[in-house]
Amino acid sequence: MWACGALLINEKFFQKLPNDLQEMVVASAKEVIKAHRVRVTEGDKLNIEELKKQGMEVNIVDITPFKEVVSPIWDEWRNKSKEMAELMKLLD
Repeated sequence: MWACGALLINEKFFQKLPNDLQEMVVASAKEVIKAHRVRVTEGDKLNIEELKKQGMEVNIVDITPFKEVVSPIWDEWRNKSKEMAELMKLLD
């Protein structure tokens, strides 16, 4: 399970901000992304335990083989741009 969210800012507004505020916005967004990921992961664990208590059989899949298969594709996308490399790092 995974929750998806978006952090958005108007590009014109963002570009009008002084550099120090732009850096603060970007740094804060990265912190929020990490905190959100932790919260979702913890919530998923609690939800799985609740489902098990209610009798559901839950299968946890080893994703390592899947990661290995798609690794060349991820490498290709990482090399497309600096921004893409940063995004891919967040997904690792």
